Amino acid sequence: MDTNLAQMKIVSSLDKVRLGDDVSNLGVTKLTALKGESINFQVYVKVDLRATLPVRVESALSDFSTLYQVKDTIIDFIWFNDEDVITDKPGIVPDILIPLCDQNGFYSASKYGSCMWVNVKVPEDFKAGEYDFTVYFGEDSASLKIEIVDEVVEENTLKYTQWFHPDCIASCHNVAMYSEEHWKLIENYMLLAKETGINMVLTPVLPLNLDTDRGFNVKRPDCSLTDITVTNGTYSFGFDRLGKYIDLALKCGMQYFEISHLYHAGGAEWCINIEAEVDGERKYIFDSSMRADTEEYVDFLKAFVPALTSFLKDKGVFDKCYFHISDEPNKNNIDIYEYANKQIKPLFEGRPLMDALSEVDFVEKGLMDVAVAEIAHIEDFINKDFEEKWCYYCCGDWDKVSNRLLFMPSYRNRIIGLQMYKYGFDGFLHWGYNFTYVSGSMFDINPYVSQSSSYMFPSGDAASVYPSKNGAYPSIRALVFKEAIEDIQICRTLEKYIGKEAVVKLIDEEAGMNLTFKEYPRNAEFLQSLADKMRQMIKELSK
Repeated sequence: MDTNLAQMKIVSSLDKVRLGDDVSNLGVTKLTALKGESINFQVYVKVDLRATLPVRVESALSDFSTLYQVKDTIIDFIWFNDEDVITDKPGIVPDILIPLCDQNGFYSASKYGSCMWVNVKVPEDFKAGEYDFTVYFGEDSASLKIEIVDEVVEENTLKYTQWFHPDCIASCHNVAMYSEEHWKLIENYMLLAKETGINMVLTPVLPLNLDTDRGFNVKRPDCSLTDITVTNGTYSFGFDRLGKYIDLALKCGMQYFEISHLYHAGGAEWCINIEAEVDGERKYIFDSSMRADTEEYVDFLKAFVPALTSFLKDKGVFDKCYFHISDEPNKNNIDIYEYANKQIKPLFEGRPLMDALSEVDFVEKGLMDVAVAEIAHIEDFINKDFEEKWCYYCCGDWDKVSNRLLFMPSYRNRIIGLQMYKYGFDGFLHWGYNFTYVSGSMFDINPYVSQSSSYMFPSGDAASVYPSKNGAYPSIRALVFKEAIEDIQICRTLEKYIGKEAVVKLIDEEAGMNLTFKEYPRNAEFLQSLADKMRQMIKELSK
């Protein structure tokens, strides 16, 4: 249906434009980028009533551009808020990014106004200079200038994992676990993960018992990549699926493997649910009602881990693997965590042991090679001596710190890049790439209906992608976090010329404060102007 265009303008990637918002004070006319960097912006379109419009791009950069229809998702649960949110009430907010190629190149517009997201991946060998970029909606158009600086952005060195849940893919798409259809979906989800900056993949060598309650006899679908056989009390292990998973992950661009937890979440007190072929009968040999500090479970791990590490060495990826004991242990179970550590740490043969935690006691007792510190408690960890410095956030972090929850502005998502650069962090973990069960895993949920795992987490915490017909769609939150990673790359590029101390000084001067994980400018303009200033400094210094 044709109708009159009421308004069109280009706005920032950090603007969350909700239906009916006034955009008169928003607008972008020029963007800059280094070679190898991504450029993101949005085109706001409002018509008198409704319209389905053909879209095309005219630019020397058009072949490197992907266009998305921005669609709304649901904020259905908020369990906290502070002064730095865009809403404190349930409702809808823009987040889903549907490629226009899935809509035959058409964009749907309405009288309420909405956005099209544009992502441009600048090739490293692209000629420097200033280029026009014009987007046509039918016969109407919006334009901006894009300047490409004659310097290749430094390669990303941040290790980034968002927990990849193969069982959720099978449940969401209603396919059999590790069927050919499932493997194809896993590949597409991994390719999208790589596109959003993820370079480390959670690898379920045993069944995932994350977010699975004990005592309800609830067992997540078994997505273990290992076949376990017990014959006359002796264990043997088959790793064919694990080998296929590793090969696929490498093909999709993954660089590191996060080996799944060997104990139930919350402190190594309980076993995980493990099935095996026992003398010809399929049965559970351990489950989460069983204590993990038993001789039987320790003996199992002492058989399993050496077989696993031997296989990982044969695949040539052992030196790219990171190992877990139990997610988010706490002071109440530090003794049993220490017991588990002493039993199995030697089996990792020097590879890093890492777990997410908020209590520094585990570090002070020497139980962590890599403590993945909760950023709400980062002050306790920031000056500790680690093999690598990692951080994470999740649903519990609301004390002014960065997060990607749906009711937060996008600058609160992106600021973490500068924070991690300033304080020298090597890695970042977030648990919710595609978790689509209720907390406790009693049943699966539709992420288009609930973005809170059915009122269990603040909306937006559990997943950063949305299932599509043949894979998944990205979110605004995922691409904005990718911008945070690229902020680190820009800092490192400038650092080549002036040193890190000078880059950090520049960040603080532009911020007007000593930038920390809790104190930072509460606006998008700071992030954009600082990045542009750095690019212009690089342009002058590289001549």
